[in-house]
Amino acid sequence: MRVALLLVCLLAACAHVPPTEVRLRSIAPADRDAVAELRRINDTVDDQSARLEAEWKLVQALEHAGLLNLAFIYVTPIVKAPAHPHYLEAVEAMLRLQALRRDDLLAPSILNSTLAHGAPAGLSPQGTARLAYLRARIAFRKGELKNCLSLTSEVPPSSTVFALAQYQRAVALADPRLEGGARTDEAITALEALAALEDPTQEERERVRDQTLLALGRLHFAARRWSDASRWYELAAKRPAIKARAMFEHSHVLFQQHAWAAGVALLQSREVRDSGIAEAATAEAMALHFAGDQAGAERAIAAAQQHRPGDTVDWMTAEAPRAEDACRTGRWLAPQTLAQLQENHRIALVLANLESFENERLAVASAWQGEPATTFEMYLTRNLGTLKLALGSMCLSELRNLQGQAGFATDMADLIGIEVALSARDLDRAIERTERMTQHMTEKSVPRADLLFRLVALRQARAEVMSGSDAAAERAQIAKELEEILAGDPSFERMEEARHFLDAPSARP
Repeated sequence: MRVALLLVCLLAACAHVPPTEVRLRSIAPADRDAVAELRRINDTVDDQSARLEAEWKLVQALEHAGLLNLAFIYVTPIVKAPAHPHYLEAVEAMLRLQALRRDDLLAPSILNSTLAHGAPAGLSPQGTARLAYLRARIAFRKGELKNCLSLTSEVPPSSTVFALAQYQRAVALADPRLEGGARTDEAITALEALAALEDPTQEERERVRDQTLLALGRLHFAARRWSDASRWYELAAKRPAIKARAMFEHSHVLFQQHAWAAGVALLQSREVRDSGIAEAATAEAMALHFAGDQAGAERAIAAAQQHRPGDTVDWMTAEAPRAEDACRTGRWLAPQTLAQLQENHRIALVLANLESFENERLAVASAWQGEPATTFEMYLTRNLGTLKLALGSMCLSELRNLQGQAGFATDMADLIGIEVALSARDLDRAIERTERMTQHMTEKSVPRADLLFRLVALRQARAEVMSGSDAAAERAQIAKELEEILAGDPSFERMEEARHFLDAPSARP
């Protein structure tokens, strides 16, 4: 089985984080009156100095009232104005609001574009560290790995985002796109230090610890250090949020050591069965086949085929156009789609932000009549639209990723099924499975051409035991498939491969 099945991207493996309950049912009368008065001053005062002071006080009042999203909206123009008398305080406020709102999208983007050259002089150590971490995240997404490493090195151990920054640093070090290649041993050293970190003030420490243990298992697996990989996966399996994933990946370590029974036992565990990992049944079929249990392999292949056009792939194919529409219009996606996709950590956070904006909009509507409620609602609605556009884009990307995973798992099941059928000397079943695989590949893809050559070889073997019209029909099919191969790839190499079959006695009309 391809290594790509085993080495899941470190960032894509983030554990699910449920949306935070942020319902705001009422606003204290004193806060309500203070906000309303500052909102009026902000609109009506002509004196610039007084207006700038009112702008900052309004941000403070909104934050004090628990209207964190409105505070973020009103602090944004101050962050973009370095000459503002409360500029530094505004930057600190936005960084604080980013943490409180768990905003992984809007605030980081604004801060990165506004403070692209680094923290302004006078920013607090905690603020400087958080800004460096947020910019490092964006640098990684852009593929600027050297810049990502530089920024994460600016986050000291005393920062509450130190663990998050160290994990991001390890991911960048392990990335093969890094100049000079992946620095795996450095990544492992950083992750081992992170696994030993017990500081309770670190943000998202439980999620970071989960992902650190998985990452250590994966990196040792990639380095073929089987005992070390097993040790970290066993530790990861003690963590409830990642137990199933750790057991699934640990099974591949055992397979590399030919410990087929132990690996299959992990795949057949209740935790893995209930997890919905699409590749689990395929991995089980592979292991049983190599262990010589062809009957068991057939059962596992049948289980893997449940992911072929049926609930999973059909659902994702149907939902992809809705996600595309959401990218263009910001319309809400189907609830079942969101429920399926929020296992992605970033999608879960955006959903939490959406819920927060909507709850705040309702609170504002009930707290005020007319102004300032109308203005507040307009700003919140505008930001809701932005978040929905982002959510649509992220969901579309994740849908495509899930489609690819499901398709890969079932294709691998068919590949293993071909070998299982051949072990049972069942040419008809081997050919049937090979034909099914070719139907899911694009016309001009190289893997499809290779698979068609495999199909031709199987047909030729079957033609040799046929006679009369059956043999003639099989030979005609061989010729047709060879023509299809050469139409898609008329290179000299392909023609030489095709000639081998055309010259074979059974391939001649």
